[in-house]
Amino acid sequence: MSVEILFTITTTLVTCVSIYLVWRAHRESSSIAKEQVRASLSVDGAFLFIRDGHLLLCLKVKNCGNTIAKDVRNQISWTMVDGPRFGSPADLKFPEVPASAPVEIGSGNSVDLNITVPITNDEIRLMLDGLLFIYFNGTVSYKDTFGVAHETSVRTTTSGLQPTIGGWSLAAHNHDHITLYR
Repeated sequence: MSVEILFTITTTLVTCVSIYLVWRAHRESSSIAKEQVRASLSVDGAFLFIRDGHLLLCLKVKNCGNTIAKDVRNQISWTMVDGPRFGSPADLKFPEVPASAPVEIGSGNSVDLNITVPITNDEIRLMLDGLLFIYFNGTVSYKDTFGVAHETSVRTTTSGLQPTIGGWSLAAHNHDHITLYR
């Protein structure tokens, strides 16, 4: 084999490898760029209160990312339990619930997502006495600007009632991805 043919083959191989390495670096940097600009939701707070025979869990969901979060839905179920249970709610039975209607959250903006639980006066009394707790478990899902689906887990429980003007507010235990305020 002549030196010229060997040189041509070597040059072609080096060129192909170089093209592959440039393509791979571009693909990886593109993936990193998408992560930096995509929507990123967090649950900034959860507020629980009772009015007119209903308990309302209000989740304040914030888009901490740099682009819009689309098709944001919550699918959070609840169950009532006699006495407190600390730790994972994995052994509790939660009924299936439909996802909420979709909303969009712009970059840096927040929305309130609400979950309503019917509750009786007797159940309120049991909660006041620390004999009944309500556990919430579910997800907040959304799609980023690239159409990729994401999900944030939500788990919390009531831990007592305090009277307020126009209703009751509930303290709550902190679980997983949410920070709870009184």
